[in-house]
Amino acid sequence: MRTTIALAALAASTFSLNAESAEVYRYYCKDRVVAVRIVNLDDMTGTIAVDGRVFSDAHLIADTQWSDGCGYNFHATDNDGSTVELCTLTYGYAALTIAEKGKKPLLVKCNM
Repeated sequence: MRTTIALAALAASTFSLNAESAEVYRYYCKDRVVAVRIVNLDDMTGTIAVDGRVFSDAHLIADTQWSDGCGYNFHATDNDGSTVELCTLTYGYAALTIAEKGKKPLLVKCNM
């Protein structure tokens, strides 16, 4: 519980901008705190932070992996080439895929 609170505080501090400048959506994914910060609502672009690690150039991608479809499917890249993909569905459900460079991708189910 303390870890979750600390990670939530870290994610919140990572995106400490005023409410008018960006939309931030938080998910809790098996002991991981994920925050999606949408900077440009017209283009749906921004950043995704996972446990404070910021993945840049978040943008919408085509939904080809998920059979039940995504409400929004975001993809972002870290500076070392690792990627993160967040498929958000209705009713607060999401799935997070983290692809660390040189490792097998990790899929984690999330809640809003």
